[in-house]
Amino acid sequence: MKNPGLIGLLLLLAAPISAQTSEVPGTSGNAFLRLCSGAEKEDMKEADFRLISCLGYIDGFTSGVGSEHSFAEDALQRNVPAPFCFPDSVEMGQAIRIVLKYIRENPTDAHRSTSVLIMRALGKAYPCTSK
Repeated sequence: MKNPGLIGLLLLLAAPISAQTSEVPGTSGNAFLRLCSGAEKEDMKEADFRLISCLGYIDGFTSGVGSEHSFAEDALQRNVPAPFCFPDSVEMGQAIRIVLKYIRENPTDAHRSTSVLIMRALGKAYPCTSK
């Protein structure tokens, strides 16, 4: 576990988020746009519950994809193409901005599941190169 204090804070803050709104970042691309656009602000000194939920969503999604990819390779005993390949220096705020940009550039798809849009956005921004 990288930072148990941060994870505890996110869990603690999750209850007020759900009490404030029934909308979550994973509902659709439109919901992601409404809730996560705060990540584009350069000055984020005050904690924004919506932004925290977006950071948690992106981090959980990308970690889940990475875990599933590793599981598939172990289960199949062969290399499996990854949907996207982050360079070592990517931060979750950057990933949020990439997804926001993708949704804005593809408004006819904004109603789709956020997970589909994240996969497309990150796959386009961070394609995997052949080894």
